[in-house]
Amino acid sequence: MNQNQNKRTLRTIGLVVAVTLLTKILGIVREALQAGVFGTQTVFVLYTISYNYTIYIFTTVAYALCIAAVPVISRHLAEDRNKAFAVAGNLICVSVLVSALVVGLASVLIHFAPVGHWLGVSDADLPTLRMYLQICVLTLPLIVVIYLLVAVFQSMEHYTLQGSLSLPYNVLLIVFLVLFSSSERVLEYVLVICFAWLLQFAMTIPCIVREKFQLIPGLHFRDPDLKLFARTTVVTVFTTSIFLLCYLADSNTVSSFGSGAVSAVYYAMLCVSRFSIVKSHTRTRQIADRVQRLTQEMSVYHRTGGLLCFIGLWMLLRRRWTVPASGEDSPDDAVPAVEITAETEA
Repeated sequence: MNQNQNKRTLRTIGLVVAVTLLTKILGIVREALQAGVFGTQTVFVLYTISYNYTIYIFTTVAYALCIAAVPVISRHLAEDRNKAFAVAGNLICVSVLVSALVVGLASVLIHFAPVGHWLGVSDADLPTLRMYLQICVLTLPLIVVIYLLVAVFQSMEHYTLQGSLSLPYNVLLIVFLVLFSSSERVLEYVLVICFAWLLQFAMTIPCIVREKFQLIPGLHFRDPDLKLFARTTVVTVFTTSIFLLCYLADSNTVSSFGSGAVSAVYYAMLCVSRFSIVKSHTRTRQIADRVQRLTQEMSVYHRTGGLLCFIGLWMLLRRRWTVPASGEDSPDDAVPAVEITAETEA
């Protein structure tokens, strides 16, 4: 029995890693085509700014919501499936309500706040920036729903769902870039990106049908599960943000390892962390005691967040060691600073 469980665990881990690598390869192809089609023209730089300050941040927070929701939902699945669906419905409804409020506040700031001054954009380009920001902001509630559904089905051991979400997303964007895009069609590309999130939602439909998931709406703000969910979300956002900010800072400067090494380290650590989560979470599912299982699951996610935090700090320290001091000449093999287009984690 134990041998069969080990084989199943290894098979699950291998499939998760394979799907993740395929998704990342498609992401690299998409980024290469995107750079070749649009180049560094000003209008595409405005899109990059809009994406990094909206969708990229949204996916970071939504990923934290997903991690925080898994142990909260899984603690009820073994005892009462309907109770677990009710808890999931409450988490989804409250999170969507909060995201809608954020969209409303962000829309007001986009149109009335000095966003051009904050982001270093000229007055001539400000209308285009505001348009791109507004389009991207509207994706927030959908992103929140997608990642919380992923949490529901990860609690039911559908571990490959998260890695496969981006497959249709990347394929659609690659097809658009190859067949329909030109350097003047940045606005159409932004709209296609937002539409592609609907395809990611569509990837959850087979799991919804297979598991007969029913959304039970609720807005129970005093629910203890909601409080646990909120606390875990804050911790996860903090640790993940440190890693992502350090990664962006490190990628935007010289690297002693040469071109491409930073991305290699980033993706290697991403695969290691996902491997660790799947392996540890699979083991915790075998614990019969509900309280002990929840404690172990929370420990898994906190230790994984700590690992990402450690790697991010290490990359930041390495950046300080490799950046030439002010007034010094850069080494001949230094990599020039480049503009970073943050890639969605989805």
